[in-house]
Amino acid sequence: MNIAVYHNQPSGGARRAFHGFLTELSRRHHLDLFTLTSADQAMMHDEDVATSVTRLPYAPRPSVRMGLYLNDLRRWKNREDLERVNATIAHHIDRGGYDVVLVDACRFTRAPYILKYLRTPSAYYCHDGALRNDERPVPMQSFYDRARRLWHGPFERRLQRRIRRDELALMGAASIILTNSQYTRAGLADDCDLAATVCSPGVDLPHLVRRTEGDYVVSVGALEPHKGFDLVIDALGMLPLPRPPLHIIANDGNPDVRSRLEKQAGRLGIHLTIRVLIPQVELDHEYRHALAFAYGAHREPLGLAPLEAMAFGLPVVAVGEGGLTETVDHGHTGYLVNRDPAAFAWRLAQLLSSQSLRSGMGQAGRAAIERMWTWPIRAAALESALQALASRQQVMAG
Repeated sequence: MNIAVYHNQPSGGARRAFHGFLTELSRRHHLDLFTLTSADQAMMHDEDVATSVTRLPYAPRPSVRMGLYLNDLRRWKNREDLERVNATIAHHIDRGGYDVVLVDACRFTRAPYILKYLRTPSAYYCHDGALRNDERPVPMQSFYDRARRLWHGPFERRLQRRIRRDELALMGAASIILTNSQYTRAGLADDCDLAATVCSPGVDLPHLVRRTEGDYVVSVGALEPHKGFDLVIDALGMLPLPRPPLHIIANDGNPDVRSRLEKQAGRLGIHLTIRVLIPQVELDHEYRHALAFAYGAHREPLGLAPLEAMAFGLPVVAVGEGGLTETVDHGHTGYLVNRDPAAFAWRLAQLLSSQSLRSGMGQAGRAAIERMWTWPIRAAALESALQALASRQQVMAG
């Protein structure tokens, strides 16, 4: 197939997942990739997976401190600019004679505007479901932020309703919707009345070597409230002394969240190390030498990091929400717990006190990855969906 690809992703799990899909597709198909200068290139390089890369300039206007309604105007100007550049890319793709377009999410709008303008059959890969105002926990705020929320709240709620309507219309414009888990698929059906096909991502399978454990617990994800690092720290604070250090590896850094986590760890006597955007070889080292992987994310659509940890033979303790119930086999490859620090601490304590338990769960996790979650296995569903879409278009054209 001749496949056009569009994305405007930041760094993170969704970016890694999409890059993995493209790596597999590029082995058998011709890929031309279209993106923006605002998309991540620090973590993954599009030129590694595409025959050609077309990158158009886009830079959003930054917000102004105390700007209030001026910032609202700037936000909508940003969206208008983003829509224009998406329309331009759609025009280029439609003239290219591609069989299908694989469209990934946008870091600013989630469902991208290109879906509105494409005439070529499009498959939209939806990582997170549709935008919901109550979806993620709200971080602690300054006095100004609280006052702004009170004064500006009604306007903001109307704005968010409009953004959600736009996102639903954009998703509905796609020929097909693909997603990463049964949890996300059910959310799209229940919340948006949209049908989707599950094409879960895979993970790279590292070289199998004997694990040499360090003394720390590791957690991975963006430094944002919804990743639940505060729960992990609270749980560690309930363990008997001496408590293991916590290593947080982040693809992005919210300085306010970082400051709160460091203060929280300090109060509880937890030695916390936070590292942002480290090279892949160093992330591999963190996985390979940790005692356990701890994951407190809120309603994670799938959770790529726990799968990566399992690939390294690392047992997982995670909150049993969202897509984690589809990836972690409770009691076999790790533990799934309620969102409760005491429950989380109890399962961590079990793992940390037994090397044989860690080894057994780690081996089971590695076996599960080899059996079900490698890229050649997981990319097959997405490839089949794209081939079916291309065949349907060819029949209609004939």
